[in-house]
Amino acid sequence: MIARTCETPPLVENAAASNNERVFGNVITFQCKQSYKIAPGEKSTKEIRCEIENITGNIFWKGKENLIKCIPLFCGTLKIFYSNLDLSKLENEIFSIGDKKDLICDQGYYIPNLNLLKSVLECKVYSDNLNAEWEPQNIKCEGT
Repeated sequence: MIARTCETPPLVENAAASNNERVFGNVITFQCKQSYKIAPGEKSTKEIRCEIENITGNIFWKGKENLIKCIPLFCGTLKIFYSNLDLSKLENEIFSIGDKKDLICDQGYYIPNLNLLKSVLECKVYSDNLNAEWEPQNIKCEGT
């Protein structure tokens, strides 16, 4: 008996597949790569299954029409008052993982607990790989 196989499995951009077996009954699970997440609001599936259609006998990947879409994680806009990173100065910027920004407090202001006038912030991925945030967190400039 000849093994029935599906066509080559679809590729999901910025995702990894659990395997690439094409045999009948095989299930492939897709997961977004590091620094990517499933697009919000998507009605999608992470799995496809190699199945046979009852009427025609055709072999196909069930679920391939609704596969996940993986989009990059971004850090939000910085809103550090009394500094060069005040919201009004960075309104339309998008920050990717690994982006760094120099924080320089305005004259007469400093970063509490560090007693510094400036620091470097970096856009990093949380350990859950679902969110990104600026590190160090909760940093601010205060008046002297």
